Amino acid sequence: MRYSDFEKQLYNRMVNLDMLNLGLERFIKGMVKKVMIADQIQPLVTYSFSNINGVGTVPAWIGLISYLLQLYYDFSGYSDMAIGLGKMVGFQLPENFDHPYLSQTVAEYWRRWHISLGEWFRDYVYMPCSRSVMAQPWIDHFKKKKMLVCDLAALLVTWIATGVWHGSGLKFLIYGLWWFSFIAFERLRAEHRKKVRKQKKLPLKKDTRIQIISDHIVTVIAFIFGQVMFRADSLQTTVQYWKKMLVWDTTDGIIILHQFDNYMVFALVVGLVFVFPVYGIIKKNIFERNMLTQFIFKNILVTAAFVAFCYAISAGYSAFLYEVF
Repeated sequence: MRYSDFEKQLYNRMVNLDMLNLGLERFIKGMVKKVMIADQIQPLVTYSFSNINGVGTVPAWIGLISYLLQLYYDFSGYSDMAIGLGKMVGFQLPENFDHPYLSQTVAEYWRRWHISLGEWFRDYVYMPCSRSVMAQPWIDHFKKKKMLVCDLAALLVTWIATGVWHGSGLKFLIYGLWWFSFIAFERLRAEHRKKVRKQKKLPLKKDTRIQIISDHIVTVIAFIFGQVMFRADSLQTTVQYWKKMLVWDTTDGIIILHQFDNYMVFALVVGLVFVFPVYGIIKKNIFERNMLTQFIFKNILVTAAFVAFCYAISAGYSAFLYEVF
């Protein structure tokens, strides 16, 4: 969070019952995400990624889907808990996630995922690089394309820096270049579509249904295969895991079923449902209707907090995935 935004709150901080209630609700929501969803599906992730040579195609996909949910709920749960604690003492902290798996484009995905990091790189890496490239005399040779070239050059530096921020190995450098290649492709695709629409005298910012669907498919491919690289130990294991996903393999048969228990099934089902923005819809349309439903909602929160606390006590210490960064 920028100090310029935080400084104002240091001198104009309000603590009241409403803020305390909202903060406590947000903290409980984050705790449930962490200990009742992310931690419960962790064994499925470990089984698949720690035994790449011994798993088949179906377990590989189950492990990957579990990891996508684990990473999202672990990190967004961490952010919710921080935001909730902030509210309880009168601070408004910025949002860090906005249902990223629903994004139409890869650029949108990164505007919804780890928002605080994305905004920092935009302001302190992308924008200075963009201005620096624009000031270079050689950029004038590109004429009408110089804005696009400037954008791509700044993006390249930004995503190399983003990859290296996550780790110093070659894998993380490739990880940054992976995301750069998709976002650069989207920039070029947008330019092409703009040119075609101009030629056909169509609305400049209106995508067709086919274009929207294809954009979603490309985005899903980007984060599915990209997060395999993020989780795998090395580039070699990344390629091995991709192979397991794409080439039919029944190495371990139905052994994956032995990994499941009731807690895991519950975590997977709830996790898949609440990836979509259903929490706010349910709260608004069901639990905020009258005093009775609000009372029921508060009792559900208290119960969820107690159950999550029991989960945490029984499981012992479980580090947040992003603790290493």
